Amino acid sequence: MLILCSFWSSEHDCSEDAARGLRQFCGRDVCKATVLAARDCMGKNLMIVTISKEEDQADISLLDYLVFRSLASMEGGDLDRICLPTSCRSFLYLPLDRTVKEHLVKVAYVDTPEQMYVNLVGENHSYIKYMENMMEEMQEEYGRHEADVQKVLFPYVGLVCAAQHVEDGKYHRAQVTELLQEERMMVRVVLVDIGFCQVVHSSSLRRICDKFLVLPAMAIRVTMAGVRPVGGGGSDEGIKYVKEI
Repeated sequence: MLILCSFWSSEHDCSEDAARGLRQFCGRDVCKATVLAARDCMGKNLMIVTISKEEDQADISLLDYLVFRSLASMEGGDLDRICLPTSCRSFLYLPLDRTVKEHLVKVAYVDTPEQMYVNLVGENHSYIKYMENMMEEMQEEYGRHEADVQKVLFPYVGLVCAAQHVEDGKYHRAQVTELLQEERMMVRVVLVDIGFCQVVHSSSLRRICDKFLVLPAMAIRVTMAGVRPVGGGGSDEGIKYVKEI
């Protein structure tokens, strides 16, 4: 049942770190090998393949996994050429209903008075209560020591996950928006319920359970009407005042 195969180019050697990364990627899971070509290797037929596996309904490429960790490189560039999964899970979104002039909202995050994020309160505060209960459940879910098994394998752009807020350390629902070229294994994520963007190490991300995808992403971007910054930019005092309202 053994089949000789390789996904490595014959011109390059595979380092011990890359070989270890390959083993970590595959583990004991079932992977998919796609044959690209075949060639003779010491009288045996060697299959040149790509390797991928499914994680949370998305196909993850072994090559992308190794490139992101600087354990391999690909022709024509690295992070810019990483392929996004053809299908993956996503958050639902709940835009403001423009046919209704007034909404009950709670300010979630203020970047400047011209750019801030609010949460819809909902009838009888239903949205806020659901979100508060969900946040409590997330802290319990990801606060356990065995949560390490929920580490993200490969943080592709668009990945939905759980991430700790850099300020309060609490786990929030998040989505990866960028893989940073200049910083190894660092990613930019947006916390989808408050609108806050932050840069974190990919090893701190956690796989998110389907039960935490039921509530739509709650952060809705708005701007205050009739506001013009003093001196060409939002002052710290103005931002602090809006946050405290």
